[in-house]
Amino acid sequence: YAVFFAHVLAQAPLDSARAIFDCVSSSGLLYAYDFLKLLAVVVCDRTAATQCLQLAPFLMSLSTLPWQLIDEQMYLRQLDWIHSHSEVSRLQDAQSPIKLGLLLMQQVAGFMPVSDSNTAAASAKSTSANQPVLRHLDEVLLETQLRKQSLYLKAVWKALPQVPLITQDLGGLCSIYRSYIQQTLDTMHVYNYSELQQLTLFETTLELLNHFPNQPEVAKALVTVVKELCAQRDTNAMMLTAACTALASVAEMVDIVESCIVRHFTNNTDLYNGNHYGWADIVHARLRVPELLAKDFLDAAVASHAALTLFAVGLQDLSRCSDMEQEMVVTARIVKWTVSIKPPPENENKILLLVHKCIELLARQLESQCRSTHIEQCAAMLVAYLVDIVQAKGASSFLWMGAKPIYSARIRFVCLSLAAFLQMQLTEAHTIRLEGAPRSRSGLKLVAQLEGEKEFLPFAERKTVLEALKDHAATMSYGTSLSSHLALSLLKDNFLSVCR
Repeated sequence: YAVFFAHVLAQAPLDSARAIFDCVSSSGLLYAYDFLKLLAVVVCDRTAATQCLQLAPFLMSLSTLPWQLIDEQMYLRQLDWIHSHSEVSRLQDAQSPIKLGLLLMQQVAGFMPVSDSNTAAASAKSTSANQPVLRHLDEVLLETQLRKQSLYLKAVWKALPQVPLITQDLGGLCSIYRSYIQQTLDTMHVYNYSELQQLTLFETTLELLNHFPNQPEVAKALVTVVKELCAQRDTNAMMLTAACTALASVAEMVDIVESCIVRHFTNNTDLYNGNHYGWADIVHARLRVPELLAKDFLDAAVASHAALTLFAVGLQDLSRCSDMEQEMVVTARIVKWTVSIKPPPENENKILLLVHKCIELLARQLESQCRSTHIEQCAAMLVAYLVDIVQAKGASSFLWMGAKPIYSARIRFVCLSLAAFLQMQLTEAHTIRLEGAPRSRSGLKLVAQLEGEKEFLPFAERKTVLEALKDHAATMSYGTSLSSHLALSLLKDNFLSVCR
């Protein structure tokens, strides 16, 4: 019966085909599921594929049909047939069989229609968080729909790299990718997917990036699209986890993870959570670096100066320490990361996040009477690093003007203050200075530099810093309070709230 109607529809003029559909759907000649099996035959009929797919726009307009009743096995067979019997290179042609077939499969998978996507997003903004506009399916149908949506996205990702236009027009590819992600986000909101279900779709969404291993410029452009969408939507935490599990490239993984952490703190103003002030959401629940890729991931994070990512990994490592000996090993590792990165000027405040944590750990270990050589070595490395940040110069446009500092006066003041304080805790031989012992000449020289720098005069914190540096009783533990005071008074980034 279904095959008969499929041939009638395939051979009839479009207006007649619509009339037949109207008749069948309104007269009750077929039950709902039989009608959908008819649809499957229409789409997959090999003898009249092109004619059948011309009906796709009309079929997509029948939004009241219970599309979810098509099971995933039948759905996968349709996707495979469309992909293997259509010209994939014509994916961007609105009237091509491959385009019409995939659009129809998009509808069958339960995605919000393109015309409704903006409406869904607008509804989400106009309603309160407690009363969203939702569509409900029972759990079994929702899981089936989710699997079909993943199959659909994978089919599109399989087709996209074969489109010749990709290598010539990155903008066109990015536009296609952006539209699919936005529609996926709208669909997830409308059906109120659980976090685990959202993660499944996010992972599938990111899998496209794995299809361009030899085209770094393409992958970089697609990563930019993902980062833009993270900035627009509150999806940072889920996208971060998906990046750790779905991406094959650790460089792309680090890029997206760092961007997600930045947006997590930018988009949220009230982030107090236990003792980590917003970091607990990222560290303990979201960041899941694959164990086999951990070393490569950390190397890539250092190479790209991803300070927030390194800080998050450091917190995870510290939470697993069972004694002070293990904590010392992790501290040495964090210090090594810290002195190896130099964020660009626009991200200069990230420097203090790792430095503050290092000072806090060293102060605690000194109070616990841990090995002094470990503390002395780490402190000396931090001093050299902070002084290097202060002295870092950039290229000058004019030779006679001299090179200008790379970093702002604010961050240079903070770094020089902490470098002077740490150096005052050490002797000239870089050993821990005992109470009553003379100050090192290197420390006094840094204090004099801090006092004589006219650029630092406007900072109200200058007086507090100089008093702390001249206080013979100020120990390493005071360095934690000093860096916290400087971070919270001079640098306003939310991610620094952990320095309290």
